[in-house]
Amino acid sequence: MQFETVRLILGDQLNSEHSWFQQPDEQVLYLIAELKQENTYVTHHIQKVCAFFSAMEQFAKE
Repeated sequence: MQFETVRLILGDQLNSEHSWFQQPDEQVLYLIAELKQENTYVTHHIQKVCAFFSAMEQFAKE
């Protein structure tokens, strides 16, 4: 399958009310990612990191 558009969603942009999601479009690929730098610029508690990635996973399932 070919896509006309790729939309990048970062971990701090998990908003299901965003206009991107109002109209389903099979020609759009949504890429959910987190940059390594976002998790390593300061030390985070492992529970915070796990919660963050869990939120991303749940968002992807919506």
